[in-house]
Amino acid sequence: MGVAYERFIEALGANGFRFQANGTYRGRAQCPAHNGSDMNLSVADGDQGVLVKCHSYDCPSEDIAKALGLTLEDLFDQDGRAVYDYGNGHRVTRRRTRDGKKIYQDQKPVVTTLYRHPRSAPIETSDVVVLVEGEKCVDAALHLGESCVTTWPGGAAGVAQVDITPLAGKTIRIIADNDEAGKRAAVRLSARLAGLAT
Repeated sequence: MGVAYERFIEALGANGFRFQANGTYRGRAQCPAHNGSDMNLSVADGDQGVLVKCHSYDCPSEDIAKALGLTLEDLFDQDGRAVYDYGNGHRVTRRRTRDGKKIYQDQKPVVTTLYRHPRSAPIETSDVVVLVEGEKCVDAALHLGESCVTTWPGGAAGVAQVDITPLAGKTIRIIADNDEAGKRAAVRLSARLAGLAT
């Protein structure tokens, strides 16, 4: 469990808001930003901190934190730093900038392998593999109950470089980012997987 998630759950209780666990390190709560009485706030332990989503009014994360006496920075672990290990000494580090919005990627050397999340079922023993864009999306898909999830390094631009041979013979479900670059990346992946996987 991340520090930010634990801090957020404690702050909910200390301020009189209900929280109900629903799976491993996730649940529903009353939204403190609009003082909701319904359990309309999704809370989950993400790879960089606590993930919060108000389903009633789409309250901003900063407002949710402020209502609990927290700052936006309090919603992140390790000052917004996340390290993703691709194996063989290849790591991708993402850090949140001071404004709490932008993330930059430090990637050396160039990574061409698929990402292996420690909570994901191994690609080698899985018949179905979910392919998403970005390490944060892997974490989110695993929280939603997917079994085997992976991604490639470099975002939409990295589709052409990634080694997809571990996906041979598998059934692949591609979940595209909801933007033009994400949709183009999904089309390119489908083309590359043709004849190799379903």
